[in-house]
Amino acid sequence: MTLAWLEKTGKEELAGALFQTYQTLRNQQEGRSQQNLYHMSLYEGRAIQDFDSYSPTDAVKPNPDDHNVCEPIVDTLVNMVATTPPRVQVLSIEGSWSDAQQAKQLGYFVSGQFRVTGYQAIRMAMAESAAIFGSGFAKIYRVGKDIHLDEIFIDDLLVDDVDGRRGRPRSLYQVAEIDRAVLRKRFPKLSVPISEASRVTRTTPDNAADLYDSVTMLEAWHLPSSPDAEDGRHVISLDKAALLDEGWTRDYFPFLVLRYKPRLLGWHGRGVVESIASTQRRINKKQSRIGEAEDLNVPVMLVPKGCNVNRKKWKNLPWIFVEYEGQPPTPMVSPSISQDIYQSLGTDKNDAFAIAGISQMVSQSMKPAGLDSGEAIRAYADITSQRFARFFTALQELDVSAFSLFVDLAQEIAEEEGDYEVIGIRERGRRQVASRVRWSQVDLARDKYIVQPFAAGYLPLTPSGKYQKAKELIQLSPAFQTAALRLLGSVPDVEAEVQLQTAPLDYIDSIAEHFLEGGDYIPPSGYYPIPMAMERFQLHLLRAELDGAPEEVLQKFRDYLLALDAQAKKTAAAASAQAMGSTGGPQLSMAGGMGNLAPRQVIPNAPAMGALF
Repeated sequence: MTLAWLEKTGKEELAGALFQTYQTLRNQQEGRSQQNLYHMSLYEGRAIQDFDSYSPTDAVKPNPDDHNVCEPIVDTLVNMVATTPPRVQVLSIEGSWSDAQQAKQLGYFVSGQFRVTGYQAIRMAMAESAAIFGSGFAKIYRVGKDIHLDEIFIDDLLVDDVDGRRGRPRSLYQVAEIDRAVLRKRFPKLSVPISEASRVTRTTPDNAADLYDSVTMLEAWHLPSSPDAEDGRHVISLDKAALLDEGWTRDYFPFLVLRYKPRLLGWHGRGVVESIASTQRRINKKQSRIGEAEDLNVPVMLVPKGCNVNRKKWKNLPWIFVEYEGQPPTPMVSPSISQDIYQSLGTDKNDAFAIAGISQMVSQSMKPAGLDSGEAIRAYADITSQRFARFFTALQELDVSAFSLFVDLAQEIAEEEGDYEVIGIRERGRRQVASRVRWSQVDLARDKYIVQPFAAGYLPLTPSGKYQKAKELIQLSPAFQTAALRLLGSVPDVEAEVQLQTAPLDYIDSIAEHFLEGGDYIPPSGYYPIPMAMERFQLHLLRAELDGAPEEVLQKFRDYLLALDAQAKKTAAAASAQAMGSTGGPQLSMAGGMGNLAPRQVIPNAPAMGALF
């Protein structure tokens, strides 16, 4: 179709052409809107008249709660796939040690942005929409110095079918109902066209104007035809006049898109509700037939003629009284409906879960009988989740896309405002520490790093699963005893004791992390087993050397090890002297030397232990 609005320049003409394009696309995609409306009705179990209604239309339920298979299937799918917290990994490309550390800090920066914008909740909502409608959307945008993330309903985004035939449209339209006061706050110099604007939707309830003073706002994007082209455009318009008209230089729209299953052609995806819609219809039809038959099936009371039976006393059930003379007739008693209908109803429910690839036992939080060992349960979980591997991959790619959009907006704000700051979450030992991270600290050139999804963890989440995994780790090798204890550190019953037992290791790891981040040298405290500390710090030193840490960082590790070695020798000498005094003979010292490490003078007035935290 011809994009007439791209040729308009005046605010009024641009608004008219843009809303004409909107009406054309709305009429073109009315069938898809009705399909989305039907799928939403199946999921919610109630009849929905249209997306513009402000209240439920009626109490009629197309699929009763006890026979609604769409809702448990969608909820189980979302809980299986989308509850894992979003994590991305930033890797420097053959860069220096400083580039690697800066890439790591960039990961902390974006994880903080995920937290600030509520990305995890929006991500789950997108997964739910993708399962119901086929696609889920969210918009990442800025207002002044702040970055915002909003979920966008599927019916509020429009793409021309021809333009999006191959899944890569160049024009995108978003329609929204905005409070008039909010618009005046955002565009204070355009109060006149905002006051004159009206609400343009397919249906408008009679009481809408009294309850909510809103206007219809249309936002349109057109991507540039090439990186050097200047034909990209971004417009925000009301029905009477455009509020914003600017160029658009990015080669993507400011939206996150998640599809449950991409279609062979077209921009929209295919949801799981669409896959089981016909089965749900059969279930609804049979359940309606069963309900009608059960309502018509009333008990019969045979009474002899002339008997003194007060029929008015029988009020608790809809009895039918039949009078007879002589011997009562023997009626042919038949059920209200064939048992085959009940059996086929159960078969249809099983078919719906099978089509979706979800076990009914999983949807009911149950496990098959005899599946007791941890290894068997994990294998069963792997088999169950294989059906949704593509959807899980799409969620991981969504995290990478969100990373890129957040970074672009943060860079844009920093260039205009001088800098941009967010509270990031980083790991210090086994603790998570919140700290302020500025964009100027993590501004790394795009060609110096890559972003990939963080590998999904294989450790169990439930207390019983953690106990089982801890036992398996210890049986595998005594070297994993520490890992087993740390795994139990989040189990409520033993959390406090385990954290006390692993405190020395956590402290040593915190010091190593402090050195790796460029912190000042901190001398050993001595409040931990020195042999354990020396062994652990040697491992950190080797890891730092393999990662290409600069010499000044490595020297801090060596100094710390030398100080530990000096403490070990001093402790051993004191113990030996005490033993000789008590027994009168020499004792063998178990303390060993550290070899030819070049010592360095300890920094005067080194910070105390609390400086780490």
